Amino acid sequence: MSNTDLIRASYEAARSEINVRLRIRSQTIAFYLAASGVLLGFIVKGVVPDGVVVLVALFALAGCLMITHHNACIAQASLFCGTELKEQFNGVPMWNNCAASEREAFWRRQLRFYSQMLILLFPPILAFIFQYNKADCSGFIQFMLQVSNLIALFIILLIGAILFISKHYRKKMFAKSSDYCISE
Repeated sequence: MSNTDLIRASYEAARSEINVRLRIRSQTIAFYLAASGVLLGFIVKGVVPDGVVVLVALFALAGCLMITHHNACIAQASLFCGTELKEQFNGVPMWNNCAASEREAFWRRQLRFYSQMLILLFPPILAFIFQYNKADCSGFIQFMLQVSNLIALFIILLIGAILFISKHYRKKMFAKSSDYCISE
């Protein structure tokens, strides 16, 4: 196998990895939404214990970690294509995320960040609302000071931090590979 064939095979493998991870990430989000709907349905019916908000938050954290893992792997494969392989193709156009301008990449990261934030945080926040409406507390502060609700709130804040760090990680990976990218 020639050096060119090895480079081409590496590029195809990285491209395939990106496509598969994009598909798995989308499937993870769809599964998370479906399962969250089921959990929220039980909360609405009132057939679960009071601490279920922690369960919904932990489930959101698991979804967040899986999605963030795929985001990081996609960024690494794109970086590999944009730095290690692109110069080997001697100006031949390549398919990968590095073909976008910094402005386009910025907006894609923003939209991904806000959509993933909304998708992952909506169920736990809705669980808080449902749980508060059925709670026998004298006020919101007393409700929030329950140990299970404090744990759930901490998990929700952790999810926000993970997504924020993931967004900046992808930005950093794009910046590393953008030296080799087409810019406007």
